[in-house]
Amino acid sequence: MKASRQIIGLPVISAQEGIEAGSIKELLIDPQKRAVRFAVIDDGQWYFGANIVDISDILGIGDDAVMIKSRDAIKKIMDVEEAVRLVKVEPPLLGQTAMTHKGKIAGSIEEYFVDEDSGHIVGCQVKPCADMEDMGFVSDDNILTYGTKAVVIKPPYKEEGAAEERQPEVEIGQEAAASDGKEQYKNVFIERQKAFLIGRRVTKDINDMDGKIIISKDTMLDEEIIEIATKAGKLVELTMNSRP
Repeated sequence: MKASRQIIGLPVISAQEGIEAGSIKELLIDPQKRAVRFAVIDDGQWYFGANIVDISDILGIGDDAVMIKSRDAIKKIMDVEEAVRLVKVEPPLLGQTAMTHKGKIAGSIEEYFVDEDSGHIVGCQVKPCADMEDMGFVSDDNILTYGTKAVVIKPPYKEEGAAEERQPEVEIGQEAAASDGKEQYKNVFIERQKAFLIGRRVTKDINDMDGKIIISKDTMLDEEIIEIATKAGKLVELTMNSRP
């Protein structure tokens, strides 16, 4: 999980060409999918128009860089209809009004957090109004709507004057299906990155957290070796240090 501010400003590295293609300027969210849909890239030539990359073309979001397949993944925002729609219709999430499901303004969205493997929004940090109790982190499960006028949330405490509510019953099958859907989306994202790496060659030793070499330089990557890197949390580092 990463805060949006941990992603914005990261350099964008093209794995195919091994070059820096710019840096992340902004994230475009699709409220229906409750996920980041595009990343806006600043390549230092902003006056020629904004560039974007589809979340499906991002191989990984690490601590030091965002990895994309190649420079061909970068498109002009005006050439992508869906991105234009999100810019025109959907307001930025940061600073958006946070309102409770009882119709009371709770504050504003101070930060939001993203699953770096899938792009899904994990939750938001709410800055409370002066007369409201501090909610702190509100998970996505307690966010009812990412709207154009407000983010509607269910606070973790009972609102003053609110009657006790009976929680709607959720069928176990429905709950499992929703969980499976998120997990499936995450797995597709990771598998895409693994498929890109197969057949590439490592350009430097990859070490685990204890400094032990787990994949040596010049190793040809296959599924078994990539899985070693995945379990060690080194998938993004491996992508940044491999070549065709």
